[in-house]
Amino acid sequence: MTGVGSPVDVEARPFELILARNLISSLDTAALITDQHSALLFYNDTAAELLERRCEEVTPCAADVWELIGPYDRVGTRISLDELPLAMALRRGEPARARLMIRTFCGNQRDVEVSAVPLVTALAGRGAIVLMWPADR
Repeated sequence: MTGVGSPVDVEARPFELILARNLISSLDTAALITDQHSALLFYNDTAAELLERRCEEVTPCAADVWELIGPYDRVGTRISLDELPLAMALRRGEPARARLMIRTFCGNQRDVEVSAVPLVTALAGRGAIVLMWPADR
């Protein structure tokens, strides 16, 4: 895969990631896939609406993407990446959730609920599926 939203190269990605991408593509909930280093690999159309940018327009880079969207606590203080559900799912290998604020790629704030579920692949180690939805739902 050459970019976040580019077509999956079967030779380059484990089968489990291809299946995960197909799964989240069919969800009506915002969903993202990351690798074991928190780098964003793909997100679905619902996440694109929430984040205000299509997946194809975002370059995969763990620090850059997370720096842009936050996350923040309810008073606007940046939350350490190590405290996020994503980090907990990757580190502990178990699901985690939290309520937090993010900024979209256009700079708008969103209050969201986030759940992260570990994704284990035979060849690539861990990754995660992250689900997000507006907290006011």
